[in-house]
Amino acid sequence: MGLFQRSSRTYSLGAAARQALETARREKLALAHVAEQDGAPEFWFALNILGVAAVEGRRAGASEAERLDRESFGGLVLDADMARLCAPGGAEEDITELSVSAREFAKYLSWARSVQ
Repeated sequence: MGLFQRSSRTYSLGAAARQALETARREKLALAHVAEQDGAPEFWFALNILGVAAVEGRRAGASEAERLDRESFGGLVLDADMARLCAPGGAEEDITELSVSAREFAKYLSWARSVQ
Protein backbone atom coordinates (compact mmCIF):
# COMPACT_ATOMS: atom_id res chain seq x y z
CA MET A 1 0.00 0.00 0.00
CA GLY A 2 2.87 2.41 0.68
CA LEU A 3 3.29 3.59 -2.91
CA PHE A 4 -0.32 4.65 -3.15
CA GLN A 5 -0.60 6.54 0.11
CA ARG A 6 -1.11 10.29 0.01
CA SER A 7 0.14 10.45 3.55
CA SER A 8 0.54 7.88 6.28
CA ARG A 9 -3.16 8.22 7.08
CA THR A 10 -4.94 8.85 3.77
CA TYR A 11 -5.32 6.97 0.47
CA SER A 12 -6.49 8.30 -2.86
CA LEU A 13 -9.84 6.78 -3.84
CA GLY A 14 -8.20 4.98 -6.76
CA ALA A 15 -5.52 3.47 -4.52
CA ALA A 16 -8.15 2.41 -1.98
CA ALA A 17 -10.18 0.77 -4.75
CA ARG A 18 -7.14 -1.13 -6.05
CA GLN A 19 -6.23 -2.27 -2.54
CA ALA A 20 -9.82 -3.32 -1.82
CA LEU A 21 -9.88 -5.36 -5.03
CA GLU A 22 -6.55 -7.03 -4.21
CA THR A 23 -7.74 -7.83 -0.69
CA ALA A 24 -11.10 -9.15 -1.92
CA ARG A 25 -9.40 -11.40 -4.47
CA ARG A 26 -6.81 -12.67 -1.99
CA GLU A 27 -9.45 -13.39 0.65
CA LYS A 28 -11.94 -14.73 -1.92
CA LEU A 29 -14.64 -12.29 -0.81
CA ALA A 30 -18.04 -12.31 -2.52
CA LEU A 31 -17.55 -8.67 -3.56
CA ALA A 32 -14.55 -9.65 -5.69
CA HIS A 33 -16.81 -11.81 -7.84
CA VAL A 34 -19.45 -9.08 -8.10
CA ALA A 35 -16.82 -6.52 -9.10
CA GLU A 36 -15.29 -8.86 -11.69
CA GLN A 37 -18.71 -9.46 -13.24
CA ASP A 38 -19.10 -5.71 -13.68
CA GLY A 39 -16.13 -5.71 -16.08
CA ALA A 40 -14.29 -2.81 -14.41
CA PRO A 41 -13.54 -4.16 -10.93
CA GLU A 42 -11.34 -1.30 -9.67
CA PHE A 43 -13.93 1.25 -10.75
CA TRP A 44 -16.69 -0.84 -9.16
CA PHE A 45 -14.82 -0.81 -5.86
CA ALA A 46 -14.29 2.97 -6.11
CA LEU A 47 -18.04 3.47 -6.54
CA ASN A 48 -18.75 1.06 -3.72
CA ILE A 49 -16.34 2.85 -1.38
CA LEU A 50 -18.06 6.15 -2.25
CA GLY A 51 -21.38 4.63 -1.24
CA VAL A 52 -20.22 2.97 1.97
CA ALA A 53 -17.24 4.83 3.45
CA ALA A 54 -16.65 8.44 4.42
CA VAL A 55 -14.72 10.01 1.53
CA GLU A 56 -13.14 13.45 1.41
CA GLY A 57 -12.74 15.73 -1.59
CA ARG A 58 -12.12 19.34 -2.56
CA ARG A 59 -14.75 21.31 -4.44
CA ALA A 60 -13.71 23.53 -7.32
CA GLY A 61 -12.48 26.83 -5.89
CA ALA A 62 -12.24 25.55 -2.31
CA SER A 63 -8.93 25.57 -0.49
CA GLU A 64 -9.76 22.75 1.92
CA ALA A 65 -11.08 19.23 1.45
CA GLU A 66 -14.41 18.35 3.03
CA ARG A 67 -16.04 15.14 4.13
CA LEU A 68 -18.57 14.11 1.51
CA ASP A 69 -21.91 12.45 2.00
CA ARG A 70 -24.10 10.98 -0.70
CA GLU A 71 -26.19 14.12 -0.93
CA SER A 72 -23.14 16.33 -1.50
CA PHE A 73 -22.16 14.48 -4.66
CA GLY A 74 -25.59 13.49 -5.94
CA GLY A 75 -25.76 13.92 -9.69
CA LEU A 76 -21.98 13.92 -10.08
CA VAL A 77 -20.22 11.14 -11.96
CA LEU A 78 -16.96 9.47 -10.98
CA ASP A 79 -14.29 10.17 -13.60
CA ALA A 80 -12.47 7.19 -15.15
CA ASP A 81 -9.28 8.01 -13.23
CA MET A 82 -11.23 7.72 -9.94
CA ALA A 83 -9.73 11.03 -8.77
CA ARG A 84 -12.70 13.35 -9.20
CA LEU A 85 -16.46 13.57 -9.36
CA CYS A 86 -17.59 15.48 -12.44
CA ALA A 87 -20.74 17.44 -13.10
CA PRO A 88 -22.61 16.56 -16.29
CA GLY A 89 -22.02 19.06 -19.07
CA GLY A 90 -18.78 20.36 -17.61
CA ALA A 91 -20.36 22.57 -14.95
CA GLU A 92 -17.96 23.99 -12.39
CA GLU A 93 -19.11 21.66 -9.61
CA ASP A 94 -16.31 19.11 -9.80
CA ILE A 95 -14.98 17.55 -6.61
CA THR A 96 -11.31 16.58 -6.86
CA GLU A 97 -8.64 14.95 -4.70
CA LEU A 98 -10.95 12.18 -3.55
CA SER A 99 -9.43 10.37 -0.60
CA VAL A 100 -10.22 7.89 2.15
CA SER A 101 -8.61 7.89 5.58
CA ALA A 102 -6.82 4.74 6.67
CA ARG A 103 -9.40 4.37 9.45
CA GLU A 104 -12.35 4.61 7.05
CA PHE A 105 -10.64 2.21 4.66
CA ALA A 106 -10.20 -0.31 7.47
CA LYS A 107 -13.90 0.06 8.33
CA TYR A 108 -14.77 -0.46 4.66
CA LEU A 109 -12.72 -3.66 4.51
CA SER A 110 -14.43 -4.94 7.66
CA TRP A 111 -17.78 -4.24 6.04
CA ALA A 112 -16.67 -5.94 2.78
CA ARG A 113 -15.63 -9.03 4.71
CA SER A 114 -19.09 -9.23 6.27
CA VAL A 115 -20.96 -9.24 2.95
CA GLN A 116 -22.01 -12.71 1.91
